[in-house]
Amino acid sequence: MQLGEVLRQVHRPVEVAKLSVVPFAGLRWYAHGVYPRDIVDARTVKTARLNALEEGDVTYNRMWATKAAFGVVDRITAGCLVTNDFPIFCVQERFMPFFLRLLFQTMNFQGSAASAATGTTERRRLNERDFLKIEVACPPILEQKRIVDLMSSVDSYIAALQQQADAARSARSAVLSELLSAGGDDWTETTLGEVAELNPEATKNFHADRVIRYIDLASVSHEAGISPNLTEVEYGDAPGRARRVVRAADVLVSTVRPYLKGFAQVPKHLDGEVASTGFAVVRAKPETTLAGFVWALVGTADFVLHLMDRATGSSYPAVRPEDIASYSLMLPPIKQQRRIVEIISSMDELIQSADKAVADAKNLRSGLLSDLLSGDHEIPESYDRLLGAA
Repeated sequence: MQLGEVLRQVHRPVEVAKLSVVPFAGLRWYAHGVYPRDIVDARTVKTARLNALEEGDVTYNRMWATKAAFGVVDRITAGCLVTNDFPIFCVQERFMPFFLRLLFQTMNFQGSAASAATGTTERRRLNERDFLKIEVACPPILEQKRIVDLMSSVDSYIAALQQQADAARSARSAVLSELLSAGGDDWTETTLGEVAELNPEATKNFHADRVIRYIDLASVSHEAGISPNLTEVEYGDAPGRARRVVRAADVLVSTVRPYLKGFAQVPKHLDGEVASTGFAVVRAKPETTLAGFVWALVGTADFVLHLMDRATGSSYPAVRPEDIASYSLMLPPIKQQRRIVEIISSMDELIQSADKAVADAKNLRSGLLSDLLSGDHEIPESYDRLLGAA
């Protein structure tokens, strides 16, 4: 059936002139829901009328339909206001609003919405008429309830796993801060530039036909490390910024927008590959410093603050290699560095395990949702008895 058979467009105009503040709502991409965006002084709003959301409404952003900006209003966002670029619909009795939210999250629906959008740029618009023509599956209401309940349980499980991962990161930060502040008479005051080399190798001797795996800024994050899906390219065809040779255990520090923490330690299998000049490559001097100790240092809030204090530029604040080199630190003897590295490495392994559990659960959710909405599988009636017992 078409969405127009279960949705009815509504208008709840609100006069901005009668308000003192305006609580705006926004929509996250890829059907991740409606959220309270911000509260602004009504005098700064140029639109004369806005529209009010109610719990259970369906809404979407006309300009970002290609990014699946669809959602269902919950209790938190009920009462928030949106502009006319966010059409609002009531859901008829044949559909549960939060079953529709699950439909919005599927690749089939998102593909249909993107195809229905019109325009020549990435921000193609999806008008209400074409939105309501999108075909959707309509299982019986009892089946919808079972699917919503089961997927809600999976979402709760994923949220619990994510809490564990977040708690592990908080613990790592606290433990590392305590270890680095312990100090001692045998600790030496120094700078990162004195205990490590910055950008020690370049690609000047590379042949044009040499195949490289290129590490760009988008492929690196402190939480996930370096993406396993790096682009393979002949060096002669690589971007002009592909100039920094990396070795196993080197630390990459993004010099652009350092608050995003585009930092990573190079694994063994990427030894000899090439990184963008948007990174500073930090290589520990082995006679005084362990590479793992350098990696621990760049993960601290103090290091990020040091970079932000020296960053220049408004849209893309950036730092120079010398800003990274000037970071001051207390350097413990190798034996104590090794102890710190062992403790932090064990915590990193715990975090990686927690992150993998979250990723696996999300993959399971995606497959389960696809199966349940395919129409090829049904949740048996015994599920209702199970719920009653629970």
